Amino acid sequence: FFREMGGCAPSSAPKWQPFGLTLEDAVKQDQTLLLAKSKLPKKRQLPQGVPILIVDLVDYIRDHGSRDCPDLLRVDKSKLNFQTIGKCIDRIEGLGSSMLEEAPAVVRVLQEEQATAYDAVHLLRQFFTEASEGVVPKSQEKLFVQTIVGASSNTVVDAAIDAVKMLPEVHRLTLLHLLAFYYEAMMWYDLEEVQVADAVSTITFKTQEDTQLETQQQVLAVCIKWAPQLNGAPREDDEDNVASADGAPVPVEGSGASTGAAGGKTTVAEQMPSDAAPSPAAVSGDGGPKPAVASTDAVAPALASVHVAAPAQSSDDGVQPTGSASSTP
Repeated sequence: FFREMGGCAPSSAPKWQPFGLTLEDAVKQDQTLLLAKSKLPKKRQLPQGVPILIVDLVDYIRDHGSRDCPDLLRVDKSKLNFQTIGKCIDRIEGLGSSMLEEAPAVVRVLQEEQATAYDAVHLLRQFFTEASEGVVPKSQEKLFVQTIVGASSNTVVDAAIDAVKMLPEVHRLTLLHLLAFYYEAMMWYDLEEVQVADAVSTITFKTQEDTQLETQQQVLAVCIKWAPQLNGAPREDDEDNVASADGAPVPVEGSGASTGAAGGKTTVAEQMPSDAAPSPAAVSGDGGPKPAVASTDAVAPALASVHVAAPAQSSDDGVQPTGSASSTP
C-alpha cells in the first residue's frame, strides 16, 4: 500500500525486516545483526529486550512531537503523509548493519524524509498492526487484566507490578519502555490517563472484543498512571520495595496483589458491575498535571482516579480516543 502511494522501488541491498515480526523475533534479528557486525568501530548499544525500531521511533516522536499537539497519539489519517511514510519504510528495510551505527539510523531516515511525529506514531502502530501479538501476548491478556482489576485500592500498584512481571521478558521490557513514553505524553499535554490509554490500547492488546474494551482501557490507564513506579521509581508510601534485575520494583514477600477480599479489603472487581466496567457516575477525577511520583493514597478505589471515556470507536488503524474529560482534544 505504501509503495503504491509513492514509496521507493525495492532495493537490491540485503534487507533488515522491521515490520511483520513478533517482538521476540524483532529482538533476535537485532541481536543476530549485532553478532554479525561485532567489529564495527562505532557500534551503538542495543537496548535490552526492546526492538531497536521501537526505541528509535519513540525517540523521534519524543524529539519532534510538538508540546501543543495533544492529539499526537490519536488515529488521524488527515495528519499523515503516506508518500513520506512509504519512502521511510523502504529506506528502513534497506538499513541492514547501519542500524548498529552510533547515530540512530532510523532517526536519520525520518529526518531526511522530513517525517512528522504523526508519521512516526503511525510507523509505531504499523509495527504492532503487522505483528501477530500486541505488547501483551493474547494468551496472557485476560490474566494481565484480571490481576489488576482484582486488586484492592491498597494493592493496585503491587498488582500492576505483578501483572507486568508475568509477561515474557521482551514483552515486559517493551511495555515498560512504552509506558514511560505514554506517561511523558500525558504530562506534556495535561491529559487524563484514560485518554492516552484509549489512543494506544490497540497497540497493547490484540484482542479487541466489545465487552472487554473499556476494562482493557482502564487497566492500561492504571499502568500509565503508575508508569514511574513500574519502571523503578520509589513509592512514597513504601520503603520496603527492592529493585529487580530489570529495574522494576518488586514487592517484598507477602506484600503483593494477593491481598484482597480475603484480607477484608474491597477489590476493584467487587466494586465493578457484572460487565466489568465502573459507571461514569461512580468515578471522580482529579484533573490537571500529574505528579512525577504519585502516592497510592490517590487511588481509592484502585480505578477511581481513572476517568472513564466513552466507548471507543473503531477505525481502520485502531481506536479513536474519545475521553470524557474537559481537556480532551
